[in-house]
Amino acid sequence: RSTLSSSSAASDVYKRQTFNNEEQAYSSRSENAYIENGKLIIKALKENYNNADYSSARMTTQNKGDWKYGRIEVRAKLPTGLGTWPAIWMMPTNSVYGVWPNSGEIDIMEHIGCDNGNIHGTIHCSEYNFVNNTQQGGTLNNILAVTGSDVDQFHTYTIEWDDSSINWYVDNISYFTYYKNGDESLFEASKREAKNVRSHVGVCDVTTLGKIDVKGPDAAEFLNRVYTNAWLKLPVGKARYGVMLREDGIVMDDGTTTRISENHYHMTTTTAQAANVLSHLEYYLQLVWPELDVNVVSTTEQWAGAAIAGPKSRDLLQKLFPDTDVSNEGLPFMGFVEANLFGVNARIFRISFSGELAYEVNVESDNGNFMWEKIIEIGKDFDLQPYGTEALSTLRIEMGHVAGSELDGRTIPYDTGLDGLVSKKKDFIGKRSLLKKAYNEKDRQRLVGVVPLDKKTSIPEGSHLVKDPKGKLPNPKLGHISASCWSVEHNNPFSLAILKDGKNMIGSKLYAMSPLKNKTIAVEIVSSHYVDPKGERVRS
Repeated sequence: RSTLSSSSAASDVYKRQTFNNEEQAYSSRSENAYIENGKLIIKALKENYNNADYSSARMTTQNKGDWKYGRIEVRAKLPTGLGTWPAIWMMPTNSVYGVWPNSGEIDIMEHIGCDNGNIHGTIHCSEYNFVNNTQQGGTLNNILAVTGSDVDQFHTYTIEWDDSSINWYVDNISYFTYYKNGDESLFEASKREAKNVRSHVGVCDVTTLGKIDVKGPDAAEFLNRVYTNAWLKLPVGKARYGVMLREDGIVMDDGTTTRISENHYHMTTTTAQAANVLSHLEYYLQLVWPELDVNVVSTTEQWAGAAIAGPKSRDLLQKLFPDTDVSNEGLPFMGFVEANLFGVNARIFRISFSGELAYEVNVESDNGNFMWEKIIEIGKDFDLQPYGTEALSTLRIEMGHVAGSELDGRTIPYDTGLDGLVSKKKDFIGKRSLLKKAYNEKDRQRLVGVVPLDKKTSIPEGSHLVKDPKGKLPNPKLGHISASCWSVEHNNPFSLAILKDGKNMIGSKLYAMSPLKNKTIAVEIVSSHYVDPKGERVRS
């Protein structure tokens, strides 16, 4: 056993006093705080000490160790029993905004004896504090059930703190995130929203996606001709991702189509192409294949949609639909069920654009507000936050999912990594055009990922990719940046690009040049699948 070094921490000494409606008495004696086998021991003793019936210790690093932002971990065993309240918390070194709570407090961990087994993480400030009962915090309930051991065993209590959020963990299990609000910028807000989807659960309004009902005895055959991949054997209750081409082989649109019943399909399209796709389908039914017994009608305005995405999405869905089996077996990836949302008929599609475990819930448009309010209400228990199209864009770019900026009327399936969906056995619109010589060049352009070498500089969309930034004009363009984001998974900029011979350029160092922004950025070419390349999350 050894005494504490005064260079690393100091003991607060309080005679018997009342703080926060709690009687406390602290000493600087080695009986109450000491080092043993490399571990700090803080011991409460039942004794007559300074007019108190007990003694303990409270350690502080003020003016000895100060931190703003980063990852702070404390590995500790906690006492149990009534009257105990072990805590690890952070206070400002200098209260520049005034006395507590104006200058803030971050509680990394609190365990209350009368609430045994539950770990709390909290922040306090002038707006949010326990005096006003407005403190912001979260709780990891039943640590024994979650981690396999109780509080009297060692656990790692952690916060991750940056300029936009604070995340609380026990043994790397996230249980609460506090996000900066108020004066946050669009960039900060989209990062916050995307990060919450990756760590908890988010909801996004996807009502604007195009929706088309395809009905009739020949509906399966019709889809088989329209899409590049096979559709004849899609089971009822399952969805499939499909790509449709123009006659010249250029990708026209993509989306999922679900088999509702034997002769009834629900097709989704991108928002921008909804009207064009409907016209495309009607043209072929009326003029090219009039013999097919199929009807198509837009249902975009008939259905309101909400995407629920994130690792907690299934837990939230189960609360929304308690009578429906939404387990991985009951509702597998790309599955579909009809359900009841508190008296309102709903459709649940297990599909994902974010790359996370996700679902899309549709109700009739008149019930759209009801659905949204129910999701928000029940989602509070799961740290739900709404996320918008900027965050949605970040999530899809990280996953390497293509969208309008890649399907820009100049790309074929190979260019965007969709060639695996092109059937070699059946015919479809645009198939013969894919035999063009230009479409089969060995160094054909391909979708790739791009990361700045400094991991700091965001790459402007539209930037040209070149080998030599000082090359003689016209400097040969190898490709262009199609979409950029700040990766919340890796905390650095990430972009998608269409690059010549991209398949063989992974690992290469190039330069992204933006004459409009007057920027030249050294970059590395990486896989377009920057997050979860095996697609395990969507199937979890």
